[in-house]
Amino acid sequence: MQNGICPRPCLTASETECLAHENYFSYISLARAGSSWLHAYLKNHTTAQMTATKEINWFNRRNPKQRQRIDARIRARWEATQQQLLNGEIEMTPGILEYRDRFEMRTDADYKRFFTSRVEPDAVFGDITPSYGRLSQIEFGRMLALFPETKLIFLMRNPAEQLWSRAAHQIKNKSLTVTMEQIVGQWMAPCIPSNPIPFAPEIYENAVQSVPPERIFRHFTEHMFSENADEMLQELCGFLGIIGKPVAKHEFTRNRGRYPPLPEELRKSIVQRTAKSYLWAEKTISNLPDNWRRDIELYL
Repeated sequence: MQNGICPRPCLTASETECLAHENYFSYISLARAGSSWLHAYLKNHTTAQMTATKEINWFNRRNPKQRQRIDARIRARWEATQQQLLNGEIEMTPGILEYRDRFEMRTDADYKRFFTSRVEPDAVFGDITPSYGRLSQIEFGRMLALFPETKLIFLMRNPAEQLWSRAAHQIKNKSLTVTMEQIVGQWMAPCIPSNPIPFAPEIYENAVQSVPPERIFRHFTEHMFSENADEMLQELCGFLGIIGKPVAKHEFTRNRGRYPPLPEELRKSIVQRTAKSYLWAEKTISNLPDNWRRDIELYL
């Protein structure tokens, strides 16, 4: 141990080449679709070998501005953690070791090694970074170059409720003084192309150009918290090739927002603006949740 920091796990080149590590999956849903709950479930109640770090934020560094923003956030967090270690305020944990390795990540090979140095060769493991739903063919190509058998999880949450939740989350995390209605209004403005509202069919069609449909799990976030949650989770476990246990639907709710209900008139506007997602889901995926069906019947 040097300066209170443990050395990184080390593998020789020959050992690395012999490791299979084929059972990688990624997540292409958007933010506020249940990613924190899903990560906690997979890590604590299944045979998947999940890292403590939920979001690696690697493939979404698509341009210099995004790389700078993501890298600055990771650097600030690591430097603060490192200072706490040096001051003896905290002790080293596997999660902190992970974050150090993420801070030092520079290449796609480093990204792969982040996992292969931690999980068994035949383990199922993955990266649940919500913004991977916006990846291009180039980024998917890089992902597949590392893990050719990549599987993808695509969870869809009611678009109006997801957007409303995103607004509340932004106000909380960034200490904003604007209202949720103002944030949603900005996102919906057609004159702001830098922050468009992504549509479910576009996310899926983009992904399926790189990953065959049989390796993409499509489901609704609402079903993870319904009376039939166990059925949905067992379907997911079967898709990933892991064993999972039943779990109370509200066991992991630390990241669940608390905010006022979405005003009905604004809900109508969002539903009509995101109609493409509602109608695509209704047409292509069975067992539409009640809140999706209600929005379609009332506003489309």
